[in-house]
Amino acid sequence: METISHLNAAPKWRTLAIWIVLAGVLAVFLVRGSRHVGEGTLGDFRHFYWAAEAMARGGDPYAAGAPGQRPGYIYPPLVAFLYIPYVRWPMNEAAKVSVTINILALALALGLAARASFEWLQVRPAPGQIGTVLLVGVLLTLDKLRGEVQMLQTNAWVLLGWAVAFSQARKRPWLAGIALGFACAIKLLVVAMLPYFLLRRQWRAAAGMVAGMAFFALLPAVWTGWRADLHYIHCSLSGWLTLFGVPPVGEKASVEPLVSVFSISIPSAFARGFARMGWTVSPFLAVALVAVVWLALVWWLYRRNGLSLAVSDVPSHVAAVEWAVLIGLTLAFSPQTNTRHTVLVAGINLIGAALLCCGRLGRRAIPLALGLLVMLACLTLPPGHRINKIPTQAVLFWHGIGGPAWGILALCTLLLWAILPASPAPLPAVALTVNEEPPIRSTDTSS
Repeated sequence: METISHLNAAPKWRTLAIWIVLAGVLAVFLVRGSRHVGEGTLGDFRHFYWAAEAMARGGDPYAAGAPGQRPGYIYPPLVAFLYIPYVRWPMNEAAKVSVTINILALALALGLAARASFEWLQVRPAPGQIGTVLLVGVLLTLDKLRGEVQMLQTNAWVLLGWAVAFSQARKRPWLAGIALGFACAIKLLVVAMLPYFLLRRQWRAAAGMVAGMAFFALLPAVWTGWRADLHYIHCSLSGWLTLFGVPPVGEKASVEPLVSVFSISIPSAFARGFARMGWTVSPFLAVALVAVVWLALVWWLYRRNGLSLAVSDVPSHVAAVEWAVLIGLTLAFSPQTNTRHTVLVAGINLIGAALLCCGRLGRRAIPLALGLLVMLACLTLPPGHRINKIPTQAVLFWHGIGGPAWGILALCTLLLWAILPASPAPLPAVALTVNEEPPIRSTDTSS
């Protein structure tokens, strides 16, 4: 493993200042989140609480909700099961506990991902460098982190599952797979990792992910019983499959339709466009065309640099970028991507920041830095997102055409272009440690 020495001379006060700023951000999140709860703004926590309360009493979590309103719980049964301990408190008190736990989950996820980024890049960070990458990643994702905390969502746990997997994939691929299985049992936002493992012939990680998905999907059965848990899984999957035009059989979760204004994904953008034009053709045909064009471009980039998309032996720094790209692809091409889901771009931002910090990209560093800023703009603009909690016309237009998703897809392409060719530029001012093992060039530890 290589050691970056060109930052070793950074003053200790600068490193201390970075960590103080990061601690301050967490403190602000905690104070603001608790204040919102005290004001009665409970976000999506209400749906989790009602579902957990119903499950605890032997009821149906997918039918739980406020009287006279459509049930809002659409997630796999594991979420309701894990929230059962909260129902021992009144909803507001439980929400305060949830805010604290979610912030800790976000902090752990960000820390693991930042540290693991250097391991994948085969670089030993200099003192304070992890904090620098963390700070850049937090600043680039600040708006989405704030939204996750204030809405009391569960995306923090998906990000934590991904971060654990990212940190363990090189040494313990089976554990990485189990962590991703846990994340998928919360939300299917990282399910694209399974075909990726199969494509890269990382069999242990793939097996661990399948086992993890099965275990955590069936875990609520210890409380509900097998029959009820399987019914809840059916409800969750049936609701999700309606987004692809599959008619439900029996009860289903109340998932918003593909054309919902809440979704910023490319499929939803095409669905809304086709509906306005009065076209009856499936929008997924247009989505498939975009995906094929993008894959052709990526295939050309890999082939040009002597790599293949279907081999197990891939340079570690390229594989790190692939993990980031898979997050972006899932957000861009999911049939329903809510703005709250985009907190997962923290993983992309941290890997991008680590690449810039390592100094390996040469002239390609500037385009990548600009790309990260452009994605930030795509996710946060237009300014003045909401007036009296109602989206402005500019926001409705931008989200309506899937602007944030196109920005994410563009950055994914730029990341792959920046990291290729596979042989990275030499590090400036590199010092090799004594008796250090040579860098491992392959990420496949399972074949």
